[in-house]
Amino acid sequence: IYAGISAAERHARAHALLTRLGLEERTGNRPHQLSGGQQQRVSIARALMNGGHIILADEPTGALDSHSGAEVMTLLDELASQGHVVILITHDREVAARANRIIEIRDGLIISDSADGNDVAPALANGALQAVDLRQRLADGAEHNGAWKAELVDAVQAAWRVMWINRFRTALT
Repeated sequence: IYAGISAAERHARAHALLTRLGLEERTGNRPHQLSGGQQQRVSIARALMNGGHIILADEPTGALDSHSGAEVMTLLDELASQGHVVILITHDREVAARANRIIEIRDGLIISDSADGNDVAPALANGALQAVDLRQRLADGAEHNGAWKAELVDAVQAAWRVMWINRFRTALT
């Protein structure tokens, strides 16, 4: 809604993302009806919904079993190979070992950076997205093509839907 995209396009894009992430049969489920791994994949879909180019993943495997954690990490690896910038914050050395570049921070200070020295960072060497390319992609996606009336109607419908789902809380309020 905030990006000014029509309802039909939003639904099509959401369905495509959920299908890509293996959640097409769960489109009608509420968050409490999903497993931890499924919730993580929905979070990734939400980050990508409006064409996000940067994914900030804070402890993406922290509350998951090893199988779900491996699925989420595989998905993040795929997104990184497609040109998305994936920034992982983790205490898990196995998760960190999958990264192209590791910056270790302790007490607010950078302790080590695997890109230090004259070597070209692996992320740059394998053709990953450069900062200039990222700026251009962000600028290209900044176009606003929605009409304000349609956005207002969509926002009111979304608000009404949330109030209806939480009828008791809405009545108390």
